[in-house]
Amino acid sequence: AVSAIRFHSRFLSGMICAGVFYLGMLGVHALCASKAPIDDSEGPRAQNLRRWTRILFGVTVTLLVFAAIGFMPLILGSLAFALSMLGSCLLFASAAGLCCDAATPRTLLQAHAFAPVTVACAFCFGCLIFEQVALHLGDEYARDVSLHFDGL
Repeated sequence: AVSAIRFHSRFLSGMICAGVFYLGMLGVHALCASKAPIDDSEGPRAQNLRRWTRILFGVTVTLLVFAAIGFMPLILGSLAFALSMLGSCLLFASAAGLCCDAATPRTLLQAHAFAPVTVACAFCFGCLIFEQVALHLGDEYARDVSLHFDGL
């Protein structure tokens, strides 16, 4: 169970990083948006897409917080990972012009800005998976699970 505790502490640090990255990006967005001139050249679809993906990443971080509290951590962590991947894929696809007619530099900037949140969610998901494996296998295989985790 020592290995499972180690994975859970890494999950908590990953969750804190995801929250800090998200709040940092919202702060930078608020700071830049308050000083930037209004750009009406973008369509409302691009603005709505970016607004909804910011909300989606907020839901992702909220799910990670509830998972950290202990309320169905594997299910909520998996859902948070899936939502963050969906948000990132949607932003990158729209920035490339593949969907939503939102191929603007601001969309691409937001896609890159929220990429650390997605990476932190993937890390948290990996920690939860390895924690479950360590709990089910027991301490005799905990060293092998730890070696595989450190190899990530």
